[in-house]
Amino acid sequence: MTEDRWGGTRQNAGLEQSQRTEWHVLVEETVSSGDRRRWVLTSALPCGDRDEALRRAFETAEKHRPENPRFKNGRRIFQIGTDTWLVDVRGATTDFHFRVSVARLVGADE
Repeated sequence: MTEDRWGGTRQNAGLEQSQRTEWHVLVEETVSSGDRRRWVLTSALPCGDRDEALRRAFETAEKHRPENPRFKNGRRIFQIGTDTWLVDVRGATTDFHFRVSVARLVGADE
């Protein structure tokens, strides 16, 4: 376990120092409509480090334009963890939401 700069502790997840890790901002949201509606990962924006990822994640929560609703009437941003935000977007007739998270990529098939 190591202490992070936000006052918490985290496991090193068994990673060697030589292994490359990348920080990303993830956006999950509902796409399409009707019977085709589904919850998907729509964006994985790479960042240089966790500080940059946290800054860009909050900017994404403030500015991301989801597919739904088409006509936006308002936005509420809820921080639900140290690195996760739930954004409620009010439309003309229906509300939608999306989630923005900071994540560390620890493995990938290439």
